[in-house]
Amino acid sequence: MRGKGEQLYTEVEGVYKAQTDKALLLNVRGRNVWIPKSQIHGGYTAQTDLDEVIRVDVADWFVNKENLEE
Repeated sequence: MRGKGEQLYTEVEGVYKAQTDKALLLNVRGRNVWIPKSQIHGGYTAQTDLDEVIRVDVADWFVNKENLEE
């Protein structure tokens, strides 16, 4: 877990599947999960290739809600 100001974040690793203006679709341990960019530290603006493994820092409350911790 990493703290950025008051909000705590956890690094999540997943396989990039898609994105919209507001969310990123990752396959995390065999499950597709839409992660709101507002819950990713710094948002997410990178151009990513389909099926590329990426890591993003996601707000702890969302990680817990979606059971994304390893």
